[in-house]
Amino acid sequence: MFLLFCIFVRHGVRQGRTSARRSHNFCTMEPNRVSAAAFADTKQHYEILDGLRGVAAVTVVCFHLFEAFATSHLDQRINHGYLAVDFFFILSGFVVGYAYDDRWGRMGVGEFLKRRFIRLHPMVVFGALIGAAVFYTQGCPVWDVSKITLGALAVATLMNALLLPAPISMEVRGVGEMYPLNGPSWSLLFEYIGNILYAFVLRLLPTRALGALVAVAGCSLAAFAMWGPLGDVCVGFSMTGDNIVGGMLRLLYAFPMGLLLSRLFRPRHVRGAFWIGAAAIVILSAVPRLGGSERLWLNGLYDSLCFLVAFPVIVWIGASGKTTDAFTTRVCKFLGDISYPLYMVHYPFIYIYYAWVKNNGLTFGESFPGAAALVVGSVVLAYAALRLYDELGLLKPKYKDPETGYRYYDTAQNARLDMIAYMKELGMSLGEIGDVLRKEDIVLIETILAQKNEQLHHQMRALRAQHDAVERTIASIERYRKAPVQGTIVLEYIDCRYLWGIPCAKNFYEDGIRAFEQELVTLRKALMARGISQVFSYSVGTSIQKEDFVAGRFIPKDTFVFVGYRDLQRLVDVTVVDSGMYACVYLDSFDAELDYAKQLLAHCNAQGWTVCGDYFCEIMTEFNVFDDSRRSMFLRLQVPVAFDK
Repeated sequence: MFLLFCIFVRHGVRQGRTSARRSHNFCTMEPNRVSAAAFADTKQHYEILDGLRGVAAVTVVCFHLFEAFATSHLDQRINHGYLAVDFFFILSGFVVGYAYDDRWGRMGVGEFLKRRFIRLHPMVVFGALIGAAVFYTQGCPVWDVSKITLGALAVATLMNALLLPAPISMEVRGVGEMYPLNGPSWSLLFEYIGNILYAFVLRLLPTRALGALVAVAGCSLAAFAMWGPLGDVCVGFSMTGDNIVGGMLRLLYAFPMGLLLSRLFRPRHVRGAFWIGAAAIVILSAVPRLGGSERLWLNGLYDSLCFLVAFPVIVWIGASGKTTDAFTTRVCKFLGDISYPLYMVHYPFIYIYYAWVKNNGLTFGESFPGAAALVVGSVVLAYAALRLYDELGLLKPKYKDPETGYRYYDTAQNARLDMIAYMKELGMSLGEIGDVLRKEDIVLIETILAQKNEQLHHQMRALRAQHDAVERTIASIERYRKAPVQGTIVLEYIDCRYLWGIPCAKNFYEDGIRAFEQELVTLRKALMARGISQVFSYSVGTSIQKEDFVAGRFIPKDTFVFVGYRDLQRLVDVTVVDSGMYACVYLDSFDAELDYAKQLLAHCNAQGWTVCGDYFCEIMTEFNVFDDSRRSMFLRLQVPVAFDK
């Protein structure tokens, strides 16, 4: 999915956060007749709008940076940076209408939605993966991510990648975002809704009806801004009622407004259009909060003037201007190139920056090097994504403009795109995809697919092992919850188990817990050497030979794990521990094991029970529920017993 993003962002379609494919990107001529001349009559490319989109994206990054120092909406620097979303929506509507309104005679709804999906979704997936990769580096007083399990993180990643909003109960960060791994993904959900509405409804509306919709939605959004709960339109990112209503109003006004502009637009020559528009975006975003907490409506009025008046005017200015010098052209092209990926990849690093600031109590001045590194790093990452396809040569353009560097493709290349997407879904690497496309070798494809098939089998086996590990851990925790009071000796029936162990090198009953830890490390290495790395997914423990235990000699024999049946084929010398009745005692301290083992032996002797097998000390689970200053082990001491009949 990430690969497909690079094709469409890098090669001609530079629409920041909500861009659309321009009509000249897919020529309808026959492939064998494509040349530079074939593109001479294509629609104008709005380089300045690309650049303004990039300016807005950088403004969003700065707005998010200062969230680390704000206590509320009232004291946020770059206070109105959230309005960039409304600017993006207006741009999206404008470019979609411009590119597609006159093409529906030769393009169906399915083709349109497919192109929009390919254009937008890869970066959604990429942003979710980045967010998941850095999740556990983001713990701070505002959110404690250390308590989130890998399973919950995996679910959150999948939901983010599929653009499924997370309800409050499944929000892993705990701050109410519908996409807690990459917050800005919420606007892509609304972008998709806007594209679907365009395909089925908006494009069919007469201009007057579209204007009426814009008027009603604009008045409704202005009313929400002035008399809503916050006095602004910084909403849409959560599954709460105000956010859903406000987010939909932002879309229903801004996207149709852009579409209306594309129908009514008549260019006027505007000198310096890019620099005028860029300055306006920065200034409008940086205006401090108005009205304070007493007059929320005043800030809402300012927001309304921005999205009702200022942003449509800026789009009109940008579409009316032309880049007349090489420097402005390069700036617009670069900013347009990075706008969408920058918007989609920067926020996971904002979480890290936020946590760093909060954990260390930093001022902005103290954290400025980190802030600068974040901005530069996000830009570099965004640009690297754009270059990826060029370097691999997976999809070569039919024509490259020697002056602008824009790439042009025709519809015949859709099949190649579909093949790339298919191979990515199979898990093929970029290098493998490149080899297949360059060599056109069916035997190579078969070989690679066979390798992928084997990899899938390995993954399935690993998943089964993880499943077994999770089930065993759940069983151990349940055992902990239901265990009798520490020191209580009980009789339990324990089913047949498989034990694999190594001889103990030291008597840790004499040498202490450090010696015990060394034995566990040795066991772990031995298991990993045999392809079993999930050491603590099993019940780890130590044993004492029956004869020694009965004689009161507490000398450890083996360090072991109770392994699952799926691991039996990878291990030799597995010992089958028969089912039967066991005398057991539970405790939560390693240091207390020896005393309780002696009590267990004394109890068996007092009851006349015959010890009929080795003694086991089994670590059922580990977590610091008793005292976080020491290693907390939940232990089950056990010995098989028989009774006189």
